Amino acid sequence: METTHFAQLENQNWLAHIHNIEVFYIEFPGEPRIPELSEML
Repeated sequence: METTHFAQLENQNWLAHIHNIEVFYIEFPGEPRIPELSEML
């Protein structure tokens, strides 16, 4: 989602239709790793 700082858009109620969500996670040494889908079954 992109954001804006236009005052005209502040304090409004919005209806949002989301058809695609992309999520990413960067693994770091010593931190939790991303589980494989096969591990979740």
